[in-house]
Amino acid sequence: MKFLFDARYIRTDHHDGISRYSAELLTALAELTRDNSRVRLAALISDPGQLEHFPELPYLTGPSVTSPAEALTSLELNRYRPDVVFSPMQTMGSLGRRYKLILTLHDLIYYEHPQPPSDLPLPIQWGWRAITRPGGRSGSRSIAPTPWSPSPRPLASRSWPTA
Repeated sequence: MKFLFDARYIRTDHHDGISRYSAELLTALAELTRDNSRVRLAALISDPGQLEHFPELPYLTGPSVTSPAEALTSLELNRYRPDVVFSPMQTMGSLGRRYKLILTLHDLIYYEHPQPPSDLPLPIQWGWRAITRPGGRSGSRSIAPTPWSPSPRPLASRSWPTA
């Protein structure tokens, strides 16, 4: 299985929450799969400095997560034929993807209360509406590392597609 881990949220200057989550999860995954010949783990980076924050792995370079090209990331990744792609956020572009995609949903309160903060500039509010809610529902599977769930219908209950 070709497993691609989206490491582009790992900051090169200092860790924030998602950066630390990404680096530690990728490090643990590398350790778990090191001797497993059936799993070929690789990282997707956008800055060579990210390589310093996890064990030596094969890697691909993709667009920055803040780039407009992010919306088309899946089309680029299709060329490498991954079986599974994991992203530590819900905003990875998934248009036209041909692989299983696992997205991480943080701050589930925004799914219960979808209005963006009114103090954000209008273009950011539009982006919020365009990405946050639909982004979390565009994966094959979604996970939420937070104990808070806004409703009795869990967002992470979707099944893997069958072949």
